[in-house]
Amino acid sequence: MVGSLLKLLASSALLLSANASPDMRAHLRHARATASSPTLTNGTAGILSGTVGSMVWGSSGILTSACPAGSLITNCYSMFLSPNASAMLDTAHLDSPRQRTEWHFPTLSTGSSFSYSWKQYLATGTSTSVHFFHLMQVFGVPENGPVLTLDALSGQLTIVDTSCGSSCPTTPLSNYWGQYTTHYISGKTGASGTLTYTVKGQTGSTILSYTRPTGSLGSGDVYIKFGTYRLTVAGMSAANSTCGDWATY
Repeated sequence: MVGSLLKLLASSALLLSANASPDMRAHLRHARATASSPTLTNGTAGILSGTVGSMVWGSSGILTSACPAGSLITNCYSMFLSPNASAMLDTAHLDSPRQRTEWHFPTLSTGSSFSYSWKQYLATGTSTSVHFFHLMQVFGVPENGPVLTLDALSGQLTIVDTSCGSSCPTTPLSNYWGQYTTHYISGKTGASGTLTYTVKGQTGSTILSYTRPTGSLGSGDVYIKFGTYRLTVAGMSAANSTCGDWATY
């Protein structure tokens, strides 16, 4: 009976793919194995949010609670943002059109220490521009914006932080996409804040690493965000990504 049910689900997924919009077909190609999985957001309702355990998610795209067969992420979520610059928009920022599917760890009060890890896969060929495409943010609540970020900018993977300016660590994005990466971030928030952040590739080699000079890391509450969050531009590609296996270490 289970085998028959799986065949029925596979047939239904193929039928949906044949009749779906181009945006949805692209997502199905990326994550057909998740066709029968719970969908947290379907990309048609603006920005939505929710929680999974202690983790908070926010998504204007498609977010499903499973990943394609063969994924190296165990507790895995599949994320999709449309190549249509007018679709899947964060309705809280229509004055500056953008798309997002992100997760964040619990909010940290001033002076708190933290040490987190998570995994992410970003599809090869994902386009970038001169505008922001955040893959990670240290987000200041009083600032209502990031204190520093990891961005995909103009074909580069780079730290964006006023503390390092033009000398911030950077590497070609081709060193990052198309593999399962693990992110490690630790430090302390507040006036005497510290931060160490390392991104490792699928083989365990370091792709990028950054140690921030001691100084202010947020003027109040802070939380660590990750996922895909970008300003939309004409001619951009879809953004297919998976993430999960978050932990405190």
